Amino acid sequence: MSRQFSIPTVLRMAPNVLLKELFAEMDYAQLGRDWEGMGERQIDPVQRAISVQPPEVQARIESEFRDLFDLACDSGIASICEAADLCGMVNFAAQLPEEGLYHRVLWTRLHHPDVFERALRIHSFEVLNWWRKRNDLPSRVIEVSDALKDHLARELSALFGRTQGRG
Repeated sequence: MSRQFSIPTVLRMAPNVLLKELFAEMDYAQLGRDWEGMGERQIDPVQRAISVQPPEVQARIESEFRDLFDLACDSGIASICEAADLCGMVNFAAQLPEEGLYHRVLWTRLHHPDVFERALRIHSFEVLNWWRKRNDLPSRVIEVSDALKDHLARELSALFGRTQGRG
């Protein structure tokens, strides 16, 4: 099933308390004036506030929301856990809030930005649609001789000379 990104989806799915924290961190606290009086899925006030911002502010918010959206899925949460392990954070999964995917992702973005950034990189490789394992190549041992190595070196040198001006 394909997922379609939209700002309203992220606004509806992410908890208001964390959205308020995100906007404050981004120095856009004015985007959600009455967070306490606003229902969790009542997005119109925030959406209107975003729509009247300068284009560069809108673009930054959209970029942040797209990153949140990208990781708000099972494979995204797995990428967050993998990134936390790589950052030396033992048992990070147990620290994640039990609430929904967007809550977990936004909480990670706010409280562990290094894990979040690394998870984005990991996840981008996980979802590549052209990335596939090749198992249809002939199965034979390649004989690597000095002549073959010299030929490869000359070809690479010529390629770099043509494409990058160096060899």
